[in-house]
Amino acid sequence: MNPKISIVIPVYNVEKYVSKCLQSVVNQTYRNLEIIIVNDGSTDNSVEIVKKYKKIDQRIKLINKENGGLSSARNAGISLVTGQYVTFIDSDDWISSNYIDEMVLETFKYSSDIVSIRETLVEGNRYQKHLLGTDTGKKVFEGNCADALFSFWDTNFAWGKLIRTNLIKDKIEFPVGRNYEDIGTMYKIYDRANTLVISDKASYFYRIRENSITNNIKRSDVEDQIFFLNQIRNYKFKKKYKYLNCYLLCKGFVALSLLYKSDIKVEQKHLKEYIYASVSDLKIGLTWMSVRENSFRIFLMKMKLADKCLLIKNHILKKA
Repeated sequence: MNPKISIVIPVYNVEKYVSKCLQSVVNQTYRNLEIIIVNDGSTDNSVEIVKKYKKIDQRIKLINKENGGLSSARNAGISLVTGQYVTFIDSDDWISSNYIDEMVLETFKYSSDIVSIRETLVEGNRYQKHLLGTDTGKKVFEGNCADALFSFWDTNFAWGKLIRTNLIKDKIEFPVGRNYEDIGTMYKIYDRANTLVISDKASYFYRIRENSITNNIKRSDVEDQIFFLNQIRNYKFKKKYKYLNCYLLCKGFVALSLLYKSDIKVEQKHLKEYIYASVSDLKIGLTWMSVRENSFRIFLMKMKLADKCLLIKNHILKKA
């Protein structure tokens, strides 16, 4: 078994990092690759670095387009995918040499539609593995893949996953012009999947940068979280998922948290009430107690205590 694997890498002004990313890709032990690099209107030396790799590796395809953001770049890459499976890599991250091999092995072992691998967080010289937390180091979902997201066994990130191409190509697009685009996309893919394998192999190296979106909370971040919360709630899922309401309540907590971290003052009360209204009627029974580390957030949202706890937390942090 040697299926073609398509790798989509959006590139935008990452001249400091892109060489490490591309080096890790061209050096994969798995060789049947299609490497699609989308230059999203870079204004630095990124595209020249990509061209050097393209000269030495014929598997690389380079697309140049006007800047449109990460979603736009991924969508452009997806349109050219010809492999049976696709994986996304951010251009400031990198992967271990056997990253693709590990995921292909799990794909054929379980006939899986999605294989998800854990990440290693990299901040300066500090490396921290994000592990699955099971005795076997592996968890398999069959017929209820979206519950892996909704119960927080798996992450929303598009990267770190090998996805059967027909789940996404010509059916799903990343939302252009929105932050947290993965939140607005991955649940649709998981809803279409039959089998998901989550592996404890922390083979994706995620670089934490100072100017990342999580370190600069803006009004649009809050609005996009609320938008996706309601989009997920109104989505026509193929089946009923046990943990969906828990997930929505947790996303409500995240939206509130961003609201109190942002510089929004005038409409803060209105937005808080709107977030609560978006989730107040959700029924969860006792399912919230088994939702991993997010059960407390879910409880606080359901009891309408989240805003008070967040205010106290932010006040303590400001005084520290």
